[in-house]
Amino acid sequence: MRRLLPLLLLTTLTTAHAAYCFQHPRTDLTLYPRLSGAPRQIEEQVTVEPAFRTLDFITARTSNYTYQGTQAIQVTHRLTPDDPSFPRTTLFQATIRPSGALASPATTLAGSWRFVIRGSLTGPAPQVTAADLAAEKALPISITLDAQGRLTQYKGGVLNPEAGLMDEVQVSCTYASAQRTVREVVSLARRTRSVTDAQFGPAGELLSLSSTGITLDGSNSPLIPTAETFTYDNGTLSRSVFSVAGQANSTFAYTLTSGQITGYTVQIGEGDNAVRERHTFTRDTHGNWITHEYRLGKALVATVTRRITY
Repeated sequence: MRRLLPLLLLTTLTTAHAAYCFQHPRTDLTLYPRLSGAPRQIEEQVTVEPAFRTLDFITARTSNYTYQGTQAIQVTHRLTPDDPSFPRTTLFQATIRPSGALASPATTLAGSWRFVIRGSLTGPAPQVTAADLAAEKALPISITLDAQGRLTQYKGGVLNPEAGLMDEVQVSCTYASAQRTVREVVSLARRTRSVTDAQFGPAGELLSLSSTGITLDGSNSPLIPTAETFTYDNGTLSRSVFSVAGQANSTFAYTLTSGQITGYTVQIGEGDNAVRERHTFTRDTHGNWITHEYRLGKALVATVTRRITY
């Protein structure tokens, strides 16, 4: 079963849009979760079951988000991959500080991020300390929000906490209220630049996504275009179809309770080659999810648990 994990992670990470400018039904905002109930801190733990662990993919992650009002002011990720040939621990931290009132028409924020990795060829993964992190060079973060508190510009670092990838990133968000559209442009240093157009309905429901892009390796090769369309029954999200180069790749069926997603299933492919996944959520009294179970058929693949302090 180990060989299935890259496919499962590919499904989780690619068919769920890396959302910066708007909320995707299956994905928290990439820079920091935006939850109900004014949380002060979120502690998040991810564990992959032994049967599904594979080299170079993260099998354990602990994340902490500290908030001031609705703004995350510190984000920390500690990660451990399941690689016996090179046990290692990774620590990432971003610290953000407002400069001016958050209610101002063009709020700007600044901060820094650091990233450190330590490994061992002769023993277990070493523990990375705050002192190790502090010894690393701090790189700048800059953020601009609009009058509604929406991201318009971001420049800094981003960590993909599932795969342990770190990059410098630049993001711009353009909101066209009359057309009910959002355009998100994401540039990952020396890798890719992608453009995603999101179309919303009159009630703010996400109707479709369309993404294109190019590589940044000097060839400017186009990336394979992707798209996702969302179907609603009586205003409730019921289904979405993810397509690659115009061909349907994955179908999602959603279960909602009181307007909130409590689970969804995924079918990738057709016939005997089809892969089926199931995701189940439990939520607290504020409506924020606190557990996320991820299964392949009946087999538990991974569990995410959250402890939220309000």
